[in-house]
Parts: sequence; C-alpha cells; structure tokens
Amino acid sequence: VILVLIGCYLISTNNLKDLAGLSFKRFENKYLLIPPLLILVFAFSSIVGNFAETNHTIVILFLIQSILLGLSEELFFRGLVQSVLIRKFFERKNAIMFSVVFASLVFAGLHLVNTIRLGGIPLDQLIYSFFAGIYLGSLLLLTGQILPIGIFHGLVNFLFMFNQVLPDYKKLPFIQNQSILEQVVGLIIIILFFSPLLFVGIWQIKRIDKEKISRLIIY
Repeated sequence: VILVLIGCYLISTNNLKDLAGLSFKRFENKYLLIPPLLILVFAFSSIVGNFAETNHTIVILFLIQSILLGLSEELFFRGLVQSVLIRKFFERKNAIMFSVVFASLVFAGLHLVNTIRLGGIPLDQLIYSFFAGIYLGSLLLLTGQILPIGIFHGLVNFLFMFNQVLPDYKKLPFIQNQSILEQVVGLIIIILFFSPLLFVGIWQIKRIDKEKISRLIIY
C-alpha cells in the first residue's frame, strides 16, 4: 500500500496524472482491455481445481499482495518512468517508442534481483518482463487508465506464483542445473510464447496519436 501511495504521490507532484493514467478524465479504447481479460479468465480456469487444496486465507492475502505489487510496479515504471521520458523527449522522433522501450528495459532489469535468490540470471523472466512491459506501456497510452493495467499485472503475478501457496510446493532447481541445450531450448520457447506481447505492443505504439498525447503533457 505504501508503494502505491508513493507512486501516486510522485506522479501527482510531477504533473503526470493525465499522461500516467491517474486521471479519470480519459478512458479510451476500452476494447483493448478485452484480450487481457480473456487471458485472465483462461488462466484462472486452469488453476481453479487447485483452490480446494489451499488455505483460503493465505490465498486471499497473497492475491491482495500480488495486486498491490503489480499496481505499484505499473505506477513506477509505466506511470512515472515512461511518462517522464515521453515528456522529456517528446519533440524528438520516435520519442514514444523510445520511452516505452526504455521503461520496459528498466522494468526487466529489476528482475535481476532474482539473481541473488535463485543463484543465477533469470533470462526467462527478463525476456517475459521486457515483452510484457512493451505491451502494457502501449496499453496505458491507448486507454489512458493505469488502474486496470496494474490490476492485470498483479493478477498475472498471482497466477505465475500460485503454485507457491499449494501444500506440496517444492522450489524447482534453477537453470544452472540444466544443460546448455536445455537452457537454449527453454529460452527459445519463452521467446516464441511471449513474442505476441512484443509484436502487439509495437503495433499499438505505432497507432498512438502523438497529437493527442501532446495534450496530456504538462511541464
């Protein structure tokens, strides 16, 4: 909760509310939220059978924590970093593309903290988070609302880590225990599986009306 409040405060004090999607004045292209919603429905349907095995209180607390963490990450990386970059470089060519990509790289770099916990470089997380960052960054600029994007992000985090609340959860060995061939094949699968996020994100960025974005910038 504190991180969410800090993110909202930094965005407000830097006059970025409209650009960062914290203003309720603008909510456009709502249909773009349908694919993320369908992804969540499909993903939750695949794990619903496991809920009976869990401690429901722990699951609810974990769900709340995941949503708050996802929202705080969106506020900082898409809401703050991406918006600051767009405003600073707006007059330059491809400023929006650069800002979304750079913010996504910073966001992906954050996942390097897992290096300490897992004992290696989590390349799969870096790839996924970068591709997802491009997609979510474009979604924010086209819809004008960060709240649904933050909730989506949080629910995805919850789904990815849901196995940790199962009674028989066992920490899987990290990538360093795999052969080089297994690592390469695994990364190729990750890239192919999540590449639609990258391609759709880039396509959506190219659809953004720069003139409309210019009206959201306050210096």
